[in-house]
Amino acid sequence: MSDKSQVPVEAAGGAKPLVAFLGPQASYTHQASLQAFPEDQWELRPVVTITDIFEVVQAGEVAFGVVPVENSTNGSVLFTLDNFADRNSLYPDLSVCGEIYLDVHHFLVGRRPSRALDDAAGPGDGSGACTPTASDPNPLKPRTKPLCSLKHVQRLYSHPQAWGQCVAFLQTYLKGIEAIDVSSTSRAAELVSMDETGTSAAISSEIAARMHGIDVLARSIEDREDNTTRFFIVRKGLGGRMPDHCERKRGRTKSMVSFTVPHEAPGALADVLECFRRFKLNLTSINSRPSLTGPFTYVFFVEFEGHRFQDPDGRVKGALEGVFMARRDKLACVHEPFGDAFYYGPERMAERFENDAEGREKSGFSDTTYADVLRQIEDAGKEGNKRIFLKDMAQYLLAPNAGKTAIAPSAGSVPEANNPTVLPIETLRKFQWTFLIRHPRRSIPSYYRCTVPPLDEVTGFYNFMQCEAGYVELRRLFDFLVKEGIVDSNNLMVVDADDLLDNPEGIIRAYCEHVGLDFTDNMLNWGEEDTKIAQEKFAKWTGFHEDALGSTSLKPRNKAHKKVITRESEEAEWKQKFGEKGLQEIRKCVDDNVKDYEYLKKFAIRV
Repeated sequence: MSDKSQVPVEAAGGAKPLVAFLGPQASYTHQASLQAFPEDQWELRPVVTITDIFEVVQAGEVAFGVVPVENSTNGSVLFTLDNFADRNSLYPDLSVCGEIYLDVHHFLVGRRPSRALDDAAGPGDGSGACTPTASDPNPLKPRTKPLCSLKHVQRLYSHPQAWGQCVAFLQTYLKGIEAIDVSSTSRAAELVSMDETGTSAAISSEIAARMHGIDVLARSIEDREDNTTRFFIVRKGLGGRMPDHCERKRGRTKSMVSFTVPHEAPGALADVLECFRRFKLNLTSINSRPSLTGPFTYVFFVEFEGHRFQDPDGRVKGALEGVFMARRDKLACVHEPFGDAFYYGPERMAERFENDAEGREKSGFSDTTYADVLRQIEDAGKEGNKRIFLKDMAQYLLAPNAGKTAIAPSAGSVPEANNPTVLPIETLRKFQWTFLIRHPRRSIPSYYRCTVPPLDEVTGFYNFMQCEAGYVELRRLFDFLVKEGIVDSNNLMVVDADDLLDNPEGIIRAYCEHVGLDFTDNMLNWGEEDTKIAQEKFAKWTGFHEDALGSTSLKPRNKAHKKVITRESEEAEWKQKFGEKGLQEIRKCVDDNVKDYEYLKKFAIRV
């Protein structure tokens, strides 16, 4: 990190750095802010709502923001958690960089009653009696008594968090009084000061009472003497240096991570929490809020001791990687399983190994039927109730060269005259279809090199066969699924591989939204563990995926591929790489398939 990023953001004209807090002045958030940001070094700016703090920090208008996050008596501040959930991605750059603890002692503030009313207070007024009920036979008794009669109080203002911290006092002395939520306790005191009738009161601080010129009617009305509120300091990205006294001692840092899990999968949350236990990280807080992506789905917030930038033994890194792995493990990936039955099994349709019994036997799939493949796919998702991501080739389901296809005997016994695939239509309806395409001028040469020396010795594909291009079959499958209503305008997804290479994040985000997955940055990056998994998936197709196995991320490619390509220039390149025969075979295959590519391209997703 550069030195510049460590300098506090300053207001215009070189003034003191700005800090936003939940106002008005004298609020508890203001008092907490003063602990961390003394006014001789910082300019404190009050804002009206917690959301306002998030907005001005994200906009870069202030260096830091201070928000209440949790009270030791009443629990989490939901408004703050909802902003951290960031369901509409309004605050993508915000991070928590510190916390403040403030002892909170609530005061009942307002106007004292007239002397006559105070003197006329009845025996029950201020008696401290809290009525037992069936649900609470031993109610909590208030810790304090009013300093005067409260019979004149008709309405009570405060921040929603305060009610749950003063239950005993309110139930004893102000039961049934109208309670009105406002944005902060200091705003409550301000409203009371504006009420000329004197019949309003507020739960606020003594400082706020003095500031607004109103009286203290009762002191320390909170239920617990140790009532404490915790505040987060937030900033944009990593910019802005924290005051030295706000930095936690090295080795005592804390972090918060938020995530979602598939709520229908048993053990999904337990799998994530297990990652922290495995790496011996102490959890200090767990919260959840509705995600609003569907009924009863949640965003989880976990706080733990440790920090990824102060992680000498790699425990934090390991746990966080485990969190994403745990979520990824809810998605079972199956790579081209239908190729086993298409090329090698007793129901095979491919020409490539038709006269090579030894090759089929060596593959290990000579007995694999289409029904076996379907069972393999279903079994992949059984453990952990996983969704299945299946990547395969359309031509594995249709007879080559536009031949007539029948339902595979192992997959169904009833003929389906209009079905061009080997799978019954009810089986096809089980899948959520996405069609991956690429211009044949790029895909055909890439495939061709896998079928000629020296790579053919690795792949085992010793000659180029145009019927394996797959464009005709992909279009036939597409049209059939549309005709049958399996794919329609509501669930149509066609992805051009070149669009994916140019804008990987945009395309993958759109795909995730389409299929109901949560996009995460780790979808664009992969490490050693991911590569090992890919190696297992690609093992039976050696030589075809070496470039992918050697990569570590998916980034937008450079502009070189966008140079103007003419028929003459591409043919010269093909001839140089593959000779005259290669040029002629590639040219014919590209020309024969480009019309089907262009047809499907019309439906490709646009970002």
